[in-house]
Amino acid sequence: MARKTSESCTSCGVRLTETGFARFSCPNCGEEIGRCIFCRKQSNPYRCAKCGFVGP
Repeated sequence: MARKTSESCTSCGVRLTETGFARFSCPNCGEEIGRCIFCRKQSNPYRCAKCGFVGP
């Protein structure tokens, strides 16, 4: 069973849909992070809700 990701983009807060978003693990703690494709392509910063890691 897949792990549940945030229902909104960690960068802009837009609701994530079945397609049009990326899912990856925080490089610091492994928490799953969800981002919309727009923020990912634009390299907008994100913050991990679990450990506070900030990434591009």
